[in-house]
Amino acid sequence: MAERPGHFRAIAFVVTGQIAIDPTRSPLSIPLDRIGEASALPAALARLPFGTRKVFALVYAFERRAGKSQQPWTDGAPSALVHLRRSGIGGRIGL
Repeated sequence: MAERPGHFRAIAFVVTGQIAIDPTRSPLSIPLDRIGEASALPAALARLPFGTRKVFALVYAFERRAGKSQQPWTDGAPSALVHLRRSGIGGRIGL
């Protein structure tokens, strides 16, 4: 696979009955070599009523510089809201 420098993002949606996700806990990690893609919710999840469930968007931003490994993008990274808008998801969900 050819090196591809640049900025990348992965967005994970979490549907939960918990009141909130505690951001002060140790950082969550995702397997960088196994990021998949989907164009729709799995049917079993799409059929569920939201009721008291909450939906959280977890945005993971990365940068890869030429000749370097992928690292979390922290310096100057856009906010999660900006990532959602720029990805096109924000407009579809009214953000």
